[in-house]
Amino acid sequence: MPGSFVGTVVIWSFVYLRALAEMEAAGILSDVPVRVVTGPEEYLFGEEKALLEVIEGNEPLPRWLPPYIHGLYATSPQLGWQSHEPEPGHHGAHDTNPTLVNNVETLANVPGILTQAPNGSDRGVPQTRRAPSYAP
Repeated sequence: MPGSFVGTVVIWSFVYLRALAEMEAAGILSDVPVRVVTGPEEYLFGEEKALLEVIEGNEPLPRWLPPYIHGLYATSPQLGWQSHEPEPGHHGAHDTNPTLVNNVETLANVPGILTQAPNGSDRGVPQTRRAPSYAP
């Protein structure tokens, strides 16, 4: 059905924003700034370098350098598929600002791995020694 995926994304954005407001009201976030960023409907953010561009307000075109070299809001010159001016009004020293990009499933496994096993190998499939989020 055309547009159904877009509608689903809008619903999830609303859920995230509501959860964020509830956490802020409860004081859970303390001084940690959290921002929900939505991107263009026609693009899937599987490419982490394009995701960073969207967070910065640019077109979803991948950077050439990975986020651990050229992170969010870096002031060093960025070579790549830019649809914007490389350094609009930049003055002063360059900063690469390394950034960690992870998916939700990876981060959701961290507490279980840290609390249940020193190396996480007691969960998941023995051949892969990984901890899928559906493991008990």
